Amino acid sequence: MSIWEISEHKGGALTPRLDKRLSMVAELIEPNRIFVDVGTDHAYLPAFMVITGYSPFAVASDVRIGPLENARATVRKYGVEDKVQIILSDGLDEIDGDFVQEVVIAGMGGELMCEIIDRAEWLKCKEKALVLQPMTHAEDLRRYLTQNGFSIVKENAVTDGGRAYCAMRAVYSGEVKEHGEAYFYIGELLSGDITEDIELYIKGILKRLKFKADALKDKPEFEGEARRLYMLLDEISGLALKDLP
Repeated sequence: MSIWEISEHKGGALTPRLDKRLSMVAELIEPNRIFVDVGTDHAYLPAFMVITGYSPFAVASDVRIGPLENARATVRKYGVEDKVQIILSDGLDEIDGDFVQEVVIAGMGGELMCEIIDRAEWLKCKEKALVLQPMTHAEDLRRYLTQNGFSIVKENAVTDGGRAYCAMRAVYSGEVKEHGEAYFYIGELLSGDITEDIELYIKGILKRLKFKADALKDKPEFEGEARRLYMLLDEISGLALKDLP
């Protein structure tokens, strides 16, 4: 049963409204597992997941007091104080790794996510999972994960408010796999059903790479980098165009 079927099955209980980006993140969380929402802000995701019964318990954490006050207000509003714990934490530093089973980090830059994950050695456990939604530098995040023993098992993309977002689910395998540079830009987005949103996301990557390569091509000192970017552009185009409708 999907998260939305469960939500409907609850008979219309009052829940926070998730936008398309957070809905995508919610779909990547496995049911019946305790999760922590790092950088929770208003705690909409934890409240939604426990109200629907999709998750039995959630931890909402943030490094700043202001967002945590917003989170407390949400938890009180929906009456889930017994199912959502509020914790002040810099990343995962204050999170009990023996307690949570899923780690959600959404709405941050990919480089910051790498730093947060790198400080939490307890994530190197096959019973844990990461659900990540980077706002920038998704390619750096994928590179870090695959080079540090994590396997990306599923990805998706959505467009919301004129912007394309991706999200991924990763688990620790301990195996370091070799990937070409193109993988770090598109990951597992082409491994399942190719939606219009995935198509738009990949086209956005191609546009960004072309813009950067075009800006460098006439500068002798960056000629090699421009050539590398054009080759990467061709590689991603070849992979994507084969699968895009």
